[in-house]
Amino acid sequence: MTEKNSNYTMAAVTEADIGPVVIDDLSFGSDNFKIMRPAAPERLLDLEAVADAYAADEYMPYWATLWPVAKYLTAEVLRHTWQPGAKAIELGCGLGLPGLAALKKGLQVLFTDYDATALKFVEANAKLNGFTDLKTELVDWRTPLNDKFDLILASDLTYEARNVVPLVASFRAMLAPGGTVLVADQNRAHSDAFRSELKKSGFSYDMSEIKVDSRIGQDVPGTVYRVRYLSQ
Repeated sequence: MTEKNSNYTMAAVTEADIGPVVIDDLSFGSDNFKIMRPAAPERLLDLEAVADAYAADEYMPYWATLWPVAKYLTAEVLRHTWQPGAKAIELGCGLGLPGLAALKKGLQVLFTDYDATALKFVEANAKLNGFTDLKTELVDWRTPLNDKFDLILASDLTYEARNVVPLVASFRAMLAPGGTVLVADQNRAHSDAFRSELKKSGFSYDMSEIKVDSRIGQDVPGTVYRVRYLSQ
């Protein structure tokens, strides 16, 4: 069951509002995932509830699209060995692909988003991939949870300048000692500010550059950050 702990939330819309769905088959080496998503996410923009949410908090239904850097973050999660049973959280999870990868690697994963419809799709996608042991929670990550996690996942969350400071503050509030934050970014305009805020907040980071290579499904340039406390 989806719990609620948030500063701002968007109520779930109906299946009729969403319209037809499609299921994408995604491969990462030997690891395969099925992701269900709205076939025409742009139709959500015509909903009165979305217009009201935009007026209240500049909300947009970004969850309904499988963004390229979510795939890059997924590949990074799969690349590493993690302590079985370690606690992970995905912030602004959308359709939940990176979190599903963490489940596959044996972590306990809390999927969070401030859109209730996104969490319904996460639960459906988990079921499609054979996962039953997961939790979802309605969370605006600008109001961090009172909990600590060994792994924090964040994909394409620095698309607005206003997101940078609260995002890094959430890392600081929720990252357990010795933990890791994995961030995938599409090299958006606020990347420099994001790196500066990480340093100012006591984090160190390594960067992996993702170059466009359509042969292997890399559609846009990006960067994956592996973030830790400076003292680690």
